[in-house]
Amino acid sequence: MPPDRGEVRLFGRPWERRALSRIGASINGPSFYGHLSALQNLMVHAHLLGLSEAEVDRTLDTVELNSSDRKKAKAFSTGMKGRLALAIAMLGDPDLLILDEPQNGLDPEGIAALRAMMRRFTDTGRTIALSSHLLGEVASVADDIGLIAQGRLRYQGSLTDLAPDGDLERAYFALAGAAGEARTAAR
Repeated sequence: MPPDRGEVRLFGRPWERRALSRIGASINGPSFYGHLSALQNLMVHAHLLGLSEAEVDRTLDTVELNSSDRKKAKAFSTGMKGRLALAIAMLGDPDLLILDEPQNGLDPEGIAALRAMMRRFTDTGRTIALSSHLLGEVASVADDIGLIAQGRLRYQGSLTDLAPDGDLERAYFALAGAAGEARTAAR
């Protein structure tokens, strides 16, 4: 849909198509070829992006999938599929990662590994835009947040300014005006 107002700025400049080369994304769950291994899946994407095999190896190391070179992606666990989706998004060492619900279906160990990978990524000065309904998970990894309720942006800014105690769920319900509804539903 064409915008009716506003503008998109990426990396301090008005949006241009060439900025896409600096962005990696995993949206709507993992997307890969089930009959190929992790290595083969990344090689397909690397070829399309004009990247080297060394970049594929580096990315597989980053997401800890380097030991699954022969196993077909369709036989991967949910966590391995999530790491493969993250690896595809991370190919080319992007400056911005856009991740939609990356923790879906992960066990506690997978979530902890995902958190560590995201922190390593942002520790290098790069950015992750994370979309999630799991507010406790968001609070454990985010520095700045935007909260959307009833289709409207209700808050944008520092997590610590909104929820100094770390209770993002309580802050969300206070902003959304639905705290009473949440208490009623919990009974």
